[in-house]
Amino acid sequence: MENIEWVKMKSIKGLFLPEAMDNRQEAEFSVELDRFIENLPSSTYDMIKLLIVRDFNLLQTKLDDMAAILSRIYATETALKCANLARFVKGDVSKTEVDIHLEKLVSELNTLSIDIQTTEYKGNTSGKKAEHTKHGAQNQKIILAVDDNSVILNQLKKVIDSDKYKFSGVISGKAALKYLETQTPPDLIILDIEMPEISGLEFVGLLKKSPELKSIPVIFVTSHANPQFIDQAMAFEAEGYIVKPFIPDALIKRVKSVLGEEVSGD
Repeated sequence: MENIEWVKMKSIKGLFLPEAMDNRQEAEFSVELDRFIENLPSSTYDMIKLLIVRDFNLLQTKLDDMAAILSRIYATETALKCANLARFVKGDVSKTEVDIHLEKLVSELNTLSIDIQTTEYKGNTSGKKAEHTKHGAQNQKIILAVDDNSVILNQLKKVIDSDKYKFSGVISGKAALKYLETQTPPDLIILDIEMPEISGLEFVGLLKKSPELKSIPVIFVTSHANPQFIDQAMAFEAEGYIVKPFIPDALIKRVKSVLGEEVSGD
């Protein structure tokens, strides 16, 4: 990972970096970050596959390996979760029990990887946020969610819809374009990347061509942390990511952050 901005890197939740590193430590850390990012998609795929076939012995090895990698990038809390899950699968446990814990862990790993990859893009959009507030009513922000999975839309609605946020959900890129033609422009769009007909990336490409709509911030929804995919998405100046399955508190914090609202501490 080239040109790491250490101040931003230290702000990533989940990384507990030392106060200072010498040149050798910085170089080693950079190499380990690249290894983590590049190997994570295949590693998480292998973990899920091993769970399906109930090969808990090899799953334990994979978890221990991931814990070691996380320790080398100072993701100590997530490393401990990996190690704890590795010990857990050694016992007399059911596939369902492991599935619940592994799903949460994979989501956390993907979120960490995406946060690391998008660090270089953070801080470049502070000038946009005041402009975004012109959309919607004065006391209620409009949030448009676009996802071809109605279950995800219902989950987003339950978390977001409130006196503070007016939630609208559509099930395709075409429906979202129609919404933008006929309704008040939203303050924020939450957008699934992988959709039929018009993908999330294609939708944002169309959005950026409109002088009236191109400043609307977009948060992508994704279920993986493929580096090439994220690089392509960040070229569209996305404000961030939500990883499926999403955590409600983390979702609301991300929404508040993008809208320039105060985000309370943990």
